[in-house]
Amino acid sequence: MGRPALEDVKSALLNWNNLFVVSLWISQACLSVSHKRVSIVMRESPFVLTSLQPVWIAVAFGIVWAAISCRGHSQKRAEEESAAASDSGDEEQDSDDSVSGGPAPKFRVWHSAVMGLLFTTYNFLGYSGARGHLVSGPLILLLQQTVIPLTMLFSICFLGRRYFATHILSCACILAGILVSFIGKEWTAKSTGAVCLLLAQAFPGASSTVFMEYSLQRAHVSFWKLWTLINVFEVVALPPVFVASVPLQGLTFAQSPGNLLDGFQCLFLGQGGAAGADDEECATLAYLYPVFVVALIAVKTLQAAVIAKFSSGLVWVVAAAAVPLASQAFTVPLVMGSSNVQPPLSAWIWLGTVLVVAGMVLFRVKEAVREDLRLWKSWVSRGASAMLSSGPGAEIESLRRQLALSAEQVDFNQECCQDLQLRLRQQHNKAEERLRKERGRFATVNRLEGVLPKQMLLKALA
Repeated sequence: MGRPALEDVKSALLNWNNLFVVSLWISQACLSVSHKRVSIVMRESPFVLTSLQPVWIAVAFGIVWAAISCRGHSQKRAEEESAAASDSGDEEQDSDDSVSGGPAPKFRVWHSAVMGLLFTTYNFLGYSGARGHLVSGPLILLLQQTVIPLTMLFSICFLGRRYFATHILSCACILAGILVSFIGKEWTAKSTGAVCLLLAQAFPGASSTVFMEYSLQRAHVSFWKLWTLINVFEVVALPPVFVASVPLQGLTFAQSPGNLLDGFQCLFLGQGGAAGADDEECATLAYLYPVFVVALIAVKTLQAAVIAKFSSGLVWVVAAAAVPLASQAFTVPLVMGSSNVQPPLSAWIWLGTVLVVAGMVLFRVKEAVREDLRLWKSWVSRGASAMLSSGPGAEIESLRRQLALSAEQVDFNQECCQDLQLRLRQQHNKAEERLRKERGRFATVNRLEGVLPKQMLLKALA
């Protein structure tokens, strides 16, 4: 048997799908660390961060979307003219749509509005729960993984997605890891409230990603356009979220304008407020906040790509995989700063992290086994081809390939026949329905023929 070819190994490890996942993993770790550092400085003004986040993403994605749209405008027009010229193709498409029940579902703008409201709520709950030193960075990362089982539940209910025993076991490991991480903690009223906000963050997070999966996989829309519209509607959804945020911050509506002004001054001018961070802390945002924005845009781009190629559940699984990397970064003074560095991870936090990562591995183990089997079959096929590439074995290999192609053709023909049978059955049902209506109409005419004059009857049926 031939040895695995180096090209196969490279294609298996360095394909675009794996690069998307690994890039999302690294970007997610950078985003988690920068999110915590920015939230520590802006602990008194979480709504300022909530209001600015969709603005940066909408601008960045809007520029890319506009560039792609302008570049492909001429090509799209040529394709439309070519499609309009082929009348027979249009008639065949119309018949296919009538048989299958209509064209593919189109993207609706109100989908973006719903996702915008959900993401705005998700962002505000995250900033409010992570602000200051109420909850440690590693524990925040573990609490955010509650979105994985919730996303699975919503996928089953609304998308009809099927999960296996390994997925259920992975959720159990994740939840066990989160519960274990609470052992040995001392809680106050404020820290308990912050934990509740982080747990509540999972509901809009899971709902938004499942809804995005539906829009990306079942409608003709690019994720550049989708993310742009979502963040535009996030800005639109800010007023109701602001009204709800004032009591959550312990402020009155009279104090909220001053709180917003202090937050913007700290972020853009480096000037601390009376109740917030001092000037030295605000000065660190000059380099922390740009890093956060770049990591945020990278994560949002890669999230949409992973959702379109895989599933919404994998997005949160990759976020779980970033937990160990980000947890260690929280304990490094060079990354967090001497005043914000987290203490070394306790044994319970380590155990919770191990359980969460184990849940992530279990979530993907079934798909990984399938990919390994596919790769192994490819290696076996290449090895057999190498052994039979000379002598009489070449003819046997040629016949084997012809038989394989014939088998594939038979399978394809069977699928076509099944599809044709389904269409004929649907047309037969429609014809029977029309015949039933015509019979009912003729029966009505026969009953009324002896009662009404013929001319009146014809006018009534006209």
